[in-house]
Amino acid sequence: MEEIAQVLCNVTDELKSSEVFIELHHYLESQEEIPVDSIYLISKPIMESNEYEYDYKNGFLLLIKNHKVMFFTTDSLDNDDFITFKEDFLEDTGALARKFEYVGLIGRSRDWKSKGIISSICLDEETDFTHLLQENKLDEVNSRVSNLIISLLTGSINNVSELDKELFSQEQTLLESIKNRIMLFDTNQTKFVYNEDSKSPIIRIQGLAGSGKTELLLHKLKKLYVEDKGSRIAFTCFNKVLADKLRGRVPEFFNYMKVDEQINYQRLFIASSWGSGRYPDAGLYSKICANYGLKFHPFSRTKDKSEIWKEAISELTSLSNFEPMFDYILIDESQDFEKEYIELCQLVTAKKIYVAGDILQDIFSINKETETDFLLNKVYRTDPRTVLFSHVLGFGLYENRAVRWLSEEEWVMSGYSIEEESADEYEISRSPLKRFGEELDEASYKSIVVKEENDYINGVINTVKELRGQYEGIQPSDIAIIYMNYDKEASSQAEEVSRRLYKEFNWYSVIAPHEKRVNDNDEVLITNVNNVKGLEFSFVIIVNNHRIEEIQDSNIEREVRHRNALYMTLTRSFISSTLIISERYATREYIDQIKRLSNDLYEHGPSTIVHKPIKIIDENELYHVTHQEVKSQFDIIEECFVERSIVGKTREDMLPMLMTIPAIKDGITEKQEILKLIIQLEPIFKLKK
Repeated sequence: MEEIAQVLCNVTDELKSSEVFIELHHYLESQEEIPVDSIYLISKPIMESNEYEYDYKNGFLLLIKNHKVMFFTTDSLDNDDFITFKEDFLEDTGALARKFEYVGLIGRSRDWKSKGIISSICLDEETDFTHLLQENKLDEVNSRVSNLIISLLTGSINNVSELDKELFSQEQTLLESIKNRIMLFDTNQTKFVYNEDSKSPIIRIQGLAGSGKTELLLHKLKKLYVEDKGSRIAFTCFNKVLADKLRGRVPEFFNYMKVDEQINYQRLFIASSWGSGRYPDAGLYSKICANYGLKFHPFSRTKDKSEIWKEAISELTSLSNFEPMFDYILIDESQDFEKEYIELCQLVTAKKIYVAGDILQDIFSINKETETDFLLNKVYRTDPRTVLFSHVLGFGLYENRAVRWLSEEEWVMSGYSIEEESADEYEISRSPLKRFGEELDEASYKSIVVKEENDYINGVINTVKELRGQYEGIQPSDIAIIYMNYDKEASSQAEEVSRRLYKEFNWYSVIAPHEKRVNDNDEVLITNVNNVKGLEFSFVIIVNNHRIEEIQDSNIEREVRHRNALYMTLTRSFISSTLIISERYATREYIDQIKRLSNDLYEHGPSTIVHKPIKIIDENELYHVTHQEVKSQFDIIEECFVERSIVGKTREDMLPMLMTIPAIKDGITEKQEILKLIIQLEPIFKLKK
């Protein structure tokens, strides 16, 4: 497994054998002020590095977020070869800035020099490394220019059309900094995209939700597509909705990554993992079956999926001299797949499979069955305090019977430090992350708020009012309101909240999935827990309208699923998550405990003392819960549309009408009832029954 944190060193052999360079490298690895996985030592740009060659072998760059772009030489600063190296390197960087349309934001290389963003340093035995880093630190505004230059040189390309040019050259509020955040890969992410050279046929990435796995797969996809001409690539994930989003994201991603050639979909196949016998291109499994003439099994909740994949493997291996249909397959959300599915993919892949999964996509289990090549346990979406809070609630660590307890190795894999304070008492902590710039103090606001309210509607409206008062420039689309249980009462509350939002703030809202979004930037999203996977918001308001009971044998499935839903929902926010709760849905003791935790995290940062539970749910029982598949109403509606062959514009037009039916609005999930309602609508669209 790759080291969790390392300086990325990509320099000439001459420098690697230089004593002063070795000393600098060692200092950077051992110092504790700057995260080592944000430090780069390079002698040429990382992306498309084969295109760049410099004759001078004793020059290199030190790149650190929020610092000047530092050019080093082990000779003298007036060495002609070093001067030429620096000029050529800046010229090439300027070409990258023009290619990716950065110039409008960061200017040209002469501007970088005039602003003092470029520095030249002679590295010798007298160099004071600590002083060097201090004097090359930049202020907030100039840091943005430097960070975008670093993004060009490390291949962490940003879509600059999403950055506000007016705000770029001035100090920003917290909310502005989130909307204009500059994405920089850490060194582990960079290694996966650009320096991964393993001979293994399967490369595995594991990370926490929000650690950037999908973004990395997109960068890897682009690299493979552009550099391995003619290669055939598949990109898949389990969830059909997310697969649809990927199909839309890839062309946009290729566009801002300036891929010159038009996407050839004969080379690139993007679909969900399963598919349809009628429409083989609807999924990877159906595509494989159609290509090799294998028996296709439709999706079933009851049939053992492993057995389906084993049957396909058996049929495939019985064929004589079959040729792989892909060169590469990229698999997102691998925790949703059985190992036999990965084996099937491996059989039809000529070169390599890239598998990305979550260490803790849910609270049921930690993904530790196979060796991991790249471990990503920093969460860049959610505040570390919110992550810790969500794990404590999700694992049930304040309850008589907990959902689970991690081993020391598992805590570390999940991004925690753990220290034993006394017998069965531990301090768990996460490292604070400067997600939005050095100048913004993320400890100055509460990332997790527990609000006790008997009137949930007023609780939601008052929370919105507080957010509007606290965060300048807040927009309706910055907020999601999520109900933990979707029933008739919740539906009625959602409609009342929608009315109050417009009455009190003149804000529009959309109640999803029943209403179609019209203007994403001008609407608050009101939804339920079944529709939040893959979504991200600056602020999340969680309405806990589901009773949190003591975990008993009789309620284990319901209670564990609710805790998992809380964990998943709390971690949808960039800035803060507000949990609205009352004694109607939880005990006094429970509410007081999570209130104390929320306050402690605000006062002391992402750290708390927990006791190892005496009673923990047996892993076999957890396995049973996790393998009982639960589908959202929207998933079932999609399944019914497929069964009735309702696709394209007909599906788009029928869905809003279906969502107005009272039974659907009340949240029914019985498939046969939903199917009847769809069949009743078919004559309106001139479909044969």
